[in-house]
Amino acid sequence: MPGLTEQIATMTFATTRAWYKGGIKAANKAYDIDGRVKYRDGTVKRSQAVLPGSATDIRDHNAALASKLITERRAEMKGKTPLESGKILYAMNEQRAGNCGEMACVAMHIAHAFGGVPAEKLFVKLVEGKAAKFAFSHQFLVILKLDDDTSAPPQGATGPADTAWAVDPWANICCPVSRFATEFAAQMTHWTQVGKRIQATKGHSTMWCEPSHACVLASAQEATE
Repeated sequence: MPGLTEQIATMTFATTRAWYKGGIKAANKAYDIDGRVKYRDGTVKRSQAVLPGSATDIRDHNAALASKLITERRAEMKGKTPLESGKILYAMNEQRAGNCGEMACVAMHIAHAFGGVPAEKLFVKLVEGKAAKFAFSHQFLVILKLDDDTSAPPQGATGPADTAWAVDPWANICCPVSRFATEFAAQMTHWTQVGKRIQATKGHSTMWCEPSHACVLASAQEATE
């Protein structure tokens, strides 16, 4: 039977994903079809291959709207803790928009408000990776092992990363922190294969890149630090 920490992490992950389903979601994801995503200047070029009203068309339209909403909400969240931000964002039930950081904050609120997880057992982890002059930063929720969790550590466990759980609604990952880098790399590889592109930075510019870019994968290596 799963331990209490795993149960709460799974509930938090599923509830957060369900809350964002049907919403505007993220501004930093789009699809590349026939070169529609421009790598050099970060703009999106429409393609005749994109059918109006298709899932791809909706995602790209939503990404542009999400960017505006996220910018506005980050201004409102300035000075707030991640837990306070998550509570405020969760109350904004219309046009549910958020990148990884916002989603991590909402997940934190859900774990605390509905899972009863003490605030000191929750934190938003920031990881960053750099490669070939590109940089990528990412955030996800970490739930430390709960005091009431009497389950034995997994076989071969060597530290807290084996008993803490990563909840990453943006990347669609929920796993022990010790496995996060592996799960993240697999997900980014899959996204690349299906044509999804995400935003990274190069200098002061925002650029589209393949999710399997070295800078993206490098960020996950910091998960256990």
